[in-house]
Amino acid sequence: MIEQHKCLIIIDPWARHGPGETYTKIILLLEKIKYPVVMVNYDEPPYTYIERACRNGTNQMPYNNGVDSYNYSNRITTNDESIFLRFLMHNNITELYYCGVSFPGCVWHRQLGMQYMKDKFKCNVVIDLCDNNYTQGSTVDKIHAQYKFAKFRNIPVKHSNEIYS
Repeated sequence: MIEQHKCLIIIDPWARHGPGETYTKIILLLEKIKYPVVMVNYDEPPYTYIERACRNGTNQMPYNNGVDSYNYSNRITTNDESIFLRFLMHNNITELYYCGVSFPGCVWHRQLGMQYMKDKFKCNVVIDLCDNNYTQGSTVDKIHAQYKFAKFRNIPVKHSNEIYS
């Protein structure tokens, strides 16, 4: 049996909305995850150091204080598809765990989002690590819309406590 290798993909975790609960949960999760991580940001100017790192394809990642950064050889920050795919192939990745802002929204439709990677990799959404800035209404409405979106597209739903190393 071939061992499947997984990777956490974080799409726009701080995009224009500033650090919030989802951002904090993702940052804390990064310390527990030992497998590869790709942080993808498409935010607009002015660029933070993380956004600049995205454009340069570095392994710069935010530390749990959200200000400093640390480097891991199995983590990159990029929004370039060729860098992204080379990194996944180099790490023998077969399964992707997506989180960030917003699902539905950017986590699905960005260039490196699930919509474009689902034919190349097994894709899952980590539902409790996704904000929903796409759907109007109450928090309950937004959560319901996330699950409905995933179910309609046959996207496997995971929770953060299921994806630790």
